[in-house]
This record gives sequence, C-alpha cells and structure tokens, in this order.
Amino acid sequence: MSLIQNTPFLLLILASFGLVCPTQEEEIFEPHLIDWQHSDALQGKVQGISSQAAYDSMSGREPEDIVVAVIDSGVDIAHEDLQGQIWINEDEVPDNGIDDDANGYVDDIYGWNFLGGAEGENVAYETKEITRIYRKYREQFENQQAANIPAEKQAEFALYNKAKQAYTKEWTQLEKDFDLVLKFGLLYEVSDMHMRQATGKDQFTLADVQAVESNKPKVMEAKAFIKSILQDGFDREQWHDYQQQVRQQVDYHYNLDYFPREIVGDDPDELQYTGYGNNDVYGTEPVHGTHVAGIIAAVRGNSIGPEGIARNVKIMCLRAVPNGDERDKDIGNAIHYAVDNGARIINLSFGKDLSPQESYVEAAIQHAEKQGVLIVHAAGNKSVNIDHNVFYPNRSLGSRAAANWIEVGASGRFCNKNLAASFSNYGRKQVDLFAPGVSIFGLAPNNGYDMHDGTSMAAPVVTGVAALVLSYFPSLSAEDLKAVLMESSIKHQRQRVYVPGSTQKKRKKTKFKKLSRQGGIVNAYTAVQLALQKAEK
Repeated sequence: MSLIQNTPFLLLILASFGLVCPTQEEEIFEPHLIDWQHSDALQGKVQGISSQAAYDSMSGREPEDIVVAVIDSGVDIAHEDLQGQIWINEDEVPDNGIDDDANGYVDDIYGWNFLGGAEGENVAYETKEITRIYRKYREQFENQQAANIPAEKQAEFALYNKAKQAYTKEWTQLEKDFDLVLKFGLLYEVSDMHMRQATGKDQFTLADVQAVESNKPKVMEAKAFIKSILQDGFDREQWHDYQQQVRQQVDYHYNLDYFPREIVGDDPDELQYTGYGNNDVYGTEPVHGTHVAGIIAAVRGNSIGPEGIARNVKIMCLRAVPNGDERDKDIGNAIHYAVDNGARIINLSFGKDLSPQESYVEAAIQHAEKQGVLIVHAAGNKSVNIDHNVFYPNRSLGSRAAANWIEVGASGRFCNKNLAASFSNYGRKQVDLFAPGVSIFGLAPNNGYDMHDGTSMAAPVVTGVAALVLSYFPSLSAEDLKAVLMESSIKHQRQRVYVPGSTQKKRKKTKFKKLSRQGGIVNAYTAVQLALQKAEK
C-alpha cells in the first residue's frame, strides 16, 4: 500500500484527537485576535465579553477583592502574570509544620494539593473512572446474571455493567489507535527524515516540500505523504502529541494494573478522611490550571501576556485534577475547603461520565449553596447534548437542582454558523449559557504563554465575569449573581448555528437559543449594568 493511500485514514484518526486544523468552513485564527474574548460584542463583530467597557462604566466605584477557588491540575503561582493575584492564607504560618488555623491542613498557604503524598510526592496520571469501577467490581460480578445478585448489590452491579461496557468499547478502539501509532509512527518518521534530508532543513514548510525533486521513488513517496499531511494542517509536533496521548491512555488511563493512589497513602473510598495530601499547589504539570487561573486573573495593564478578566481577585489554588479522571472524594473535599476558607466563587473545568460517589460531591455542592458560594462548571468537550448524556459533576441534588450552579458551553469569535464551538457539549436544560472558548490565549507554567480551546476555557471566562461583578457588588448572593449573569447575557435568538458534533458531510443547524437555557453569551458590561440597576432599586 502506498503512502498516499494511507493518508486519509490517518487524518481521520488524527481528527478524532483534535489534531487536524480547521476545515475551510471553520474560522481560521488571526494573530490580531489574541485576547479576542475581551472584545466589545456591543461595538463590533467579535463576540467577546466587553470587559474594558465594564470597567469604564464602573469608574469611580471602589471594588473589593474576591476569593476565587480554582479546582484544577495545579497552578504556577510564581508566574510573572499572576503576581499579587494569588490567595494567601494569612492565618497559617509558612513552613512550620503546624496547622495554625486548625482547618485540618498543615501549611496550606496558597491552597491545597489533594493529589500529593506526605513526603512531597505527587500523582501525575490517573486511570479513567470506568477503569477504576471495572477493576473494583470485576472479580465480584464477572459472568454474573442480574437475577443472581442480591437486592442490596443491584446498584453496584448496574454500575459495574455500565463501566464494563464503556471500558470494553473504549479499550477496543484504543488498541486500534495504538496499532496505528506503531504502524504510522515508522511511516511518518521515515517520510519526515526523507524530507529533512531533501530540503536540507530540520523545520521545513509546505513550499519547501513542494519544491523537492528526486529520481528516488522513496523520496517522492515521502514527499507526497508529507505534502498531504501539511496541506491538512498537520505537523511534526502534532504527530508527537498524538503519539503521547495514545501512549498515556494505554499506560495509565485504561491500565487495570495501574494504581497511583499509593502515592497519596489514603483509602480513596474513605470519604471522611480529609487530612491527606500536601501543600504543593504546583504539582507535576499545572498547564491546565495555570491557563484557567490566567483567564480569570492575569494581571491587567502590566504589558505582559494576555489580560485577565477580574482585576480585584485572589486565586485559591486547589489541586485535585490529574491527567486522567478526578476522584469524587478529592472534588468533594476541595469544594469543602474552598467554601470553608473564604472562596466566593469556585471554578470547575473538568468532568467525567460516571460518578460512583456522586452523593459525596452533591453534599459538598449543597454546602457551597448554603454558604452562598457560586460554582461555575465547564459543560464538557464531547459535542453531545448533556440533557440526555449525563456529565458529572452537575447541578443535580437528588430531587432538585442547586441554585448556585452555572453550566457553561463554549462559543466562537463571530456571530455566524460557527458561534457554538464544534466540540462543546450543549443542552437546553443543563447548559445555562455560553462563553468564549475557542483559541483562548493564556498563561502556561514557567512564565510561558499558549493557546487552548475548550469549555475548560469558557468556564473561567464566566468565573472571571462573575468575580468582576461581585467585586463591585459584594452583597450579591450566589443566586442573585447567577441571575445577573444569565439575564444580562447577549442573546442570539435568531442566529442559526451548526449543532456541535454534526459531521462535516451533513452539518445540522439549529437556533443558537436551543443549545442552552439562556440562549446567550456572557457579557461583563451588560452584567455590571444589570447589577447596578438592581442595586439602585
């Protein structure tokens, strides 16, 4: 089989990992649109949040600092663009080995790391929740029939079967992906080597490849292969990223023999034990959490990197999200920590399909609700309707919904058919509103900067706007703050958009208003204006 015949199949696999550039129908990012999420949607075509207009309209009013908890992968608190923006526990004496404030956490100066060990070690990778559930119950329920299972075990048996079905399906696909990595890995590396030799460049362009001429068939086959790859926007770095993603899934996420929790040293099923972990809020790889924190709170007006949304904010850093699925115990305890230590808003940019200890997380959400703490959650990036595909954690508190919960989908830059990001989850009942989540330029560890897509970026945009509003109107309750954000969102009632996840060959359209409860995109200017109106009544 020739190299060219392999190409479309390879690109199909790569596209499933988000590693192929946008098609001609999608928006192409332009350099001048860096920080586009701050653009004034009321004055131009770019559907940003009008952040500067919000600040201008509040001139003369004195804001208060708002504590925002970021429950995530960790935060680089030493980043040059977060200086002065990190929460400090002033009731704790640094590095004295004593729990000075008696909150159950020793030397928790900037927050806490629920993925750490007592000796300073850290969990980097974790398994998927379906892997953990399948492993936990496999010996007990394998080859059993529901009729033979005692009534008190039926719920566990149903959970096991659901996890087993998902695990089997995903592992089967992963085996195919890994086989492709092995096959196409050599193919790509050999072709790449031929082009580096033929062009005389280690970093070559499409034009360099097109100019290659040779009487050697292998070189010309390599040229055709690499040319096709580059024309579809795929490069060497993306190939290596793809390989790494697949290997991580094989080695960690779906590995039934992998159990990193020994590093923490706790029993993950012992939910009431909250003294585990350490105070290392950086962790092992705080790429995601640093980016999220920067969207909310990167220093404004310092001529360094991108602008954060909320000027008067302190980020409480809570590490509870590994590379893999988070554990319900850690999320519940992190929410409790945030609430009990003064956070007014909590950002949750993560989620999963199964939650075996859902009630523990629900209790934490209810605790936040009682204390008036707003929770902002990313809707997820699977392009599905979460009205019908349950995504955890969520607003459900048994028979009722949490009043302090906002679920956020991701929107694009322009009010056109691509307004709803193609990857975003949606749902007229479960998703509250949308926010910018495509090509968001932000912070990276070690004073770095990079760009990410995702509802993980859209949620902190809403969190940032919420913190901005709350800083000027600190007496707002969580429920009132949520209402302000919802009611003031910029509506796009008539705009028809592609339904996220619809295929390129048969793109389905719907009205944007049908993708969320509010049918709008968060806006800082209209939010502070509405809050002002309510305050003056």
